[in-house]
Amino acid sequence: MIILASKELDKRGISHQSTTKLVFQGRLFTKGQTFASRLRDMAVEVAQEEQSLGQPCIVIDHETHVTLWKSGRSLMGTRSHPHRLS
Repeated sequence: MIILASKELDKRGISHQSTTKLVFQGRLFTKGQTFASRLRDMAVEVAQEEQSLGQPCIVIDHETHVTLWKSGRSLMGTRSHPHRLS
C-alpha cells in the first residue's frame, strides 16, 4: 500500500481529482471509496486489508478527505495509459 499526498501530486502536475483512473508503477488504479479526513485511519486499514488480499492500493491524502484507489491489473506492455503517476 502506498500513501501519497495530494499536494505533492499537484506539484508534479499529476491530475488525480478530476479522473477516475491512474497508472502507477505499471498498474491501472481505479478511484474507490472516499473518507472524511477524520476517518483517515479507517481508510488506511481498509487499504491494508485489501493489500493483504492481493489487491494493490494507493491512498491519496487530501486536506479534507482521503481517497482509496484500487488496482485490478498490470498494464505493462500496453501503449495507451490514463493519467500516469511515476
